[in-house]
Amino acid sequence: MGKFENNLFRSNLNDAEKGDVNAMLEVAQALRKGIGADVDYGSARKWYRKAEKKGSVDATYELGEMDYYGEGIKAPNSMAAYRKWCKAGKKNHSEALNSIGSLYITGALGKDNYKKAMEYFEKAIKKKNADAMFSASVLLFKGIGTKQNIPRAKKLLKKSMDLGCSDSQYLMAEYLMKGEFFKKDGKKAMQYYFDAANKGNVFALKKIAMFYSTDKLSMKDEKRAVKIWTELALSGDDEAMFMFGCFLMVGYNVEKDVIKGIEWIKKAAERGNENAKKYIENFNGINEKNLSEYMVAEANEAINTNVDK
Repeated sequence: MGKFENNLFRSNLNDAEKGDVNAMLEVAQALRKGIGADVDYGSARKWYRKAEKKGSVDATYELGEMDYYGEGIKAPNSMAAYRKWCKAGKKNHSEALNSIGSLYITGALGKDNYKKAMEYFEKAIKKKNADAMFSASVLLFKGIGTKQNIPRAKKLLKKSMDLGCSDSQYLMAEYLMKGEFFKKDGKKAMQYYFDAANKGNVFALKKIAMFYSTDKLSMKDEKRAVKIWTELALSGDDEAMFMFGCFLMVGYNVEKDVIKGIEWIKKAAERGNENAKKYIENFNGINEKNLSEYMVAEANEAINTNVDK
């Protein structure tokens, strides 16, 4: 933690204790993310509740976020998140409205309900919510939960991009690369992949890493590919953990270390990565003497499968 972040946290904490609602939100966010202070979900919740009592709709929304991700509680609780987002949504909080729509898509509230999701996305769109524009465009392109409307889908996607939504930039890149709904244009697609990646979009980063790993678009740079996968693995992305484990297994632009490679693949499996789980299942009964050889062969196959996507 830097000195500036520490000083800012102390300043906000001082103002929060005097009753400043915005300061309460800043303190709660800092405690939630570990910015200028240690992560403390319980204290973050306390400050959000204080802000909520003073009428902050943002605080209600953030408490819903914490419920959804299981921060400061025993396990993620979609229904608790839904109740808080509905409370904020009644006051036209655009992020809450968009989040409710997303819950209906993921099936977190039971059976998927795309029609209901679209209703909430439309409400959020009226509040100029870029994420809702993105989600609605996906449904409109495919005609899911609503009548297919490609012209409106294109309009919403572009407007969402203008508002800086990295998911929309990534989706546009995908459509341009495939020539789906838009005229095929690899050069523009790469521009949008990089735009999205620069905003931290994980899907875009993975796609760029894959391009760096192959001769596609004449941009092969295996070291850059490994750097991206490594950074994503260290950030906790399960697919990247699996790939990084594979790289270590075969020494793919990193120092070969079979033992560490296995450890990373096991971490990925523990986080639910299906490829890693399959991997672990396949070698569980292998004779210890042949384990390394088997794992290296499997790792090579996994690398080739991923980089050719």
